[in-house]
Amino acid sequence: MAKFRYKQIDGGKVNVSKVEHHHLYGVSWRFGTSTNVNNDKESIRKAERYISDYIEKRKEWPLSKLVDTYPSQYSRALNRTSGEKASLTYKQAVEELVIWMRGKNVSQNTIHGRIKFLRHMGDLYDLHKRDVTLISAQEVNRLLLDKHKSLNTHSTATFDTGLASFRWLFRYLYEKEYTDTNLLKNHDFIKPDLNTEIVRKSRKDEFFDEYELTFIYDCLDDRRHRLKESDIKELRSQLLKDKRKGIPTDDHQFYKAHYKVRQILQLMIDTGLRSGEVIALRYKSLEGCVLLKDKIDFSSRLWLTLEKFYATLTDDSVYSHVLEKARIDDISLSSLEKFYPRASKMSFEQRTSFINTLKFIDRFESDDLVYWRDFGFKQWWGGGINPTRRNKRSVNFEDLVLLENDIFWLADAVPGMYAYFTVEGTVSKGLDDKGQSYIFIKDTAKTTASTGRGIPLEKRARDTLSKVWRDIIKLEEPDTSKVDFMFLNSEGGHYDPSAITNAWTKLNRKMRKIRPDLPILSPHKLRHSYLTYKANNSKTMGDLVKLSNIAGHAKMSTTLDVYVHHDAGQINTDTIHHF
Repeated sequence: MAKFRYKQIDGGKVNVSKVEHHHLYGVSWRFGTSTNVNNDKESIRKAERYISDYIEKRKEWPLSKLVDTYPSQYSRALNRTSGEKASLTYKQAVEELVIWMRGKNVSQNTIHGRIKFLRHMGDLYDLHKRDVTLISAQEVNRLLLDKHKSLNTHSTATFDTGLASFRWLFRYLYEKEYTDTNLLKNHDFIKPDLNTEIVRKSRKDEFFDEYELTFIYDCLDDRRHRLKESDIKELRSQLLKDKRKGIPTDDHQFYKAHYKVRQILQLMIDTGLRSGEVIALRYKSLEGCVLLKDKIDFSSRLWLTLEKFYATLTDDSVYSHVLEKARIDDISLSSLEKFYPRASKMSFEQRTSFINTLKFIDRFESDDLVYWRDFGFKQWWGGGINPTRRNKRSVNFEDLVLLENDIFWLADAVPGMYAYFTVEGTVSKGLDDKGQSYIFIKDTAKTTASTGRGIPLEKRARDTLSKVWRDIIKLEEPDTSKVDFMFLNSEGGHYDPSAITNAWTKLNRKMRKIRPDLPILSPHKLRHSYLTYKANNSKTMGDLVKLSNIAGHAKMSTTLDVYVHHDAGQINTDTIHHF
């Protein structure tokens, strides 16, 4: 290791310099620099650290950058050795490929996927230190077949992905003149024979059945939302302190990042969404959710829904019957049975929804609000006038719902109202100039058909999102106007989908101690399970078309052939399962 040199110069300063020789890529490089500083101990130490960092950074540079920066050194190094061109290792070629692909305007998602696979193959088959120009097309074929066989899969997707990754690499080597020809451009690859080489997976390896999903959901439900707010803050504060101190703890149930991952998995069970689409969920995408201290805006859509329901009410309606027997102010959870005896068999949620519906009907009939039709409609094509005025009157939240200071969904009280959210984006991964991964949100979903689709929220999914909102308002950001994304990690950033997979793996290991027969599947199979049972619930072709739209598939055949798993190849419409 070279030593620092010190030389006195005019003005009471000292020149600190250092030169090191390093053998990289088959040639010798000379790195060094100097700087003038004050002649005191502290300034000299800072200069030494600066020079050391300067040299260390250059040792990590790719070959192309070294050649561009030190062209004369590269030429002299060749003359001092054999005169042959410097070798390029597999690892360095993969690192240079990142910058080159970015210059080709390749999407960040594609770059990340290709580079990740090449690095994985380098680790798996010890390729990193090998001269990349000596790797033949036949060897690539052999490695891909070996990798595919180890997966025991009935799909060639991994083989095709690997082939595409290596083709990018060899195309780069050819355009940068490391090789004389593009070895993979016209090479005929021997693809795996699915009929003889691959053993098809059983049903248990494709999706979860109804009872397994119920068991998984119960394991994910932490019940933490039932604690008092003071208890939640105290527990979370202590866990965060322990984490910073490096103190291990077995009680991860109350740690924010942990229970949010659980809620992401719950939504995947109840909506069939991809994990990246849940992570990218925004508050503005929710429809029908009323937050704390908010007011309900009676827009045209809400008015028309209420009006339609009100028109169907008769004197025999249970709602009309209860409203005639009691004033709305006298109805409560405890007094409901007096006016409606059947309420004794209703759950807490059902009674709450029943009373909220009564409040909406009563408010709808009151004199201080007017019907939407009272404003009149205009048909512009018939010379009439458009409905330029709309009833925008707002009603206080506490005037309409039984549970004050809580999250409220209009679908839980207004018959005919549907709660849903719109898929506007997904999580994507990119690589920076140093080849490090980073997470960002794309403004579009995975495919064009997936973007902008509406996902209906059933009762259980609404309850999950209500818990998420309570946590955000009480523990993270009380000012809801500042909330954008629903799922952020403990650092305020977006979750990496691999974090969901890692948490799922740990949870699966614990669940299998209770249910040893539980299949070991990836989180993405929760999406397959959702679509499978929704398809089995379908009774008409229209139901299947709607399911395909919810899944975000451009073709219904994709939903039925890839995501829906059924034993006899026919969708069972005889039985209906709800989960």
